[in-house]
Amino acid sequence: MYMLANKLNIGDTIGIISPSAPVTEDLKEQFNKGLQVFENMGFKVKLSKNVYANKLGYSATVSEKVEDINEMFVNTEVKAIICSQGGQNSNAILPYIDYEIIKNNPKIIMGISDSTAILNAIYTKTGIITYHQNDVVWGLGREVSEK
Repeated sequence: MYMLANKLNIGDTIGIISPSAPVTEDLKEQFNKGLQVFENMGFKVKLSKNVYANKLGYSATVSEKVEDINEMFVNTEVKAIICSQGGQNSNAILPYIDYEIIKNNPKIIMGISDSTAILNAIYTKTGIITYHQNDVVWGLGREVSEK
């Protein structure tokens, strides 16, 4: 059995997490351009607490990444969750994600590349449809059209 999360409506809040590679200083301009695309479309953006963390070049620590994911799913203001970018090491957090929280708070979640491990785990453990789709930095932060 599978579940579809509610669709987004103009004015909804999109939560941004960094479960793979860090948003480093050299990527902040692209990252901000990607965030601007959402805002121009009429959405609000909420950054996770550790979205800019960079511990040993792997974004946040495992516990910080898990905290961000779980927090975004329980936050009733957030209607969708999008990964800042792909990268490496998201598989390290899979055993620590609270899948019950996710199952009880179904939301749109999307990412690409390394984030696919998280998307597949969420679908497998909860039945929530996930989306392998553009991320903030590389999908939306480069010259994109909002059409």
